[in-house]
Amino acid sequence: MAKAYLIPGLVSDGRIFRHLSLDIETTVLEKPVPYPKESLEEYAKRFIPLIKDSNPVLIGVSLGGVIAQEIAAQLPKIDKVILIASIKAEKEKPSSLFLGRNFPLHQWVSVDFAKKKIAKRRLRLESWDKEQQHIFLSMLEKASPVLFRWGISQVAHWKPKKINCPIFHLHGTKDLIFPYKYIQAPITISGGTHFMLGSKGEDISIAINKILSSEK
Repeated sequence: MAKAYLIPGLVSDGRIFRHLSLDIETTVLEKPVPYPKESLEEYAKRFIPLIKDSNPVLIGVSLGGVIAQEIAAQLPKIDKVILIASIKAEKEKPSSLFLGRNFPLHQWVSVDFAKKKIAKRRLRLESWDKEQQHIFLSMLEKASPVLFRWGISQVAHWKPKKINCPIFHLHGTKDLIFPYKYIQAPITISGGTHFMLGSKGEDISIAINKILSSEK
């Protein structure tokens, strides 16, 4: 079976995948800090030398899903792309991202302030235990300010490319970052939020393993 490469989201690292139990060998591709004025396409190209296996599966969360699609557009013979709480089409973007193209508030607001707002909202909305809260806050604290600003801007301006492999899209019904109502043909995770890997790991694992077994 092909190997899976896991790509974390904007404010997460490899620990976001700790609740996944997959029937496939996995490797996490941690996100480097982008270079000044680096495009998303150029950024995705930096991941390609790290992918050592032929016909790999790419699994990306949020921004990681967008990066996975950019890698697949450049790298031939990707087996499949699996998105978790991400987007794959222009129509799936919320209005806030379209607004961000012309009024890039994320470039002006303090990253520390934004992180505090994210932390406060997540801890209020998520049903996490103390360990999950601690890990989330740790990932958020360590998230690169450069990557934070760059990532939001890149997703706002991103034009999805056609890729020559299947895309499977897992999305939660309570995602407030990329609202479920905009997502086209999702594999539904009932009650899942944008950070549902922390609380819906079993459901997500079952869904991904089903995808993997049905595609053998």
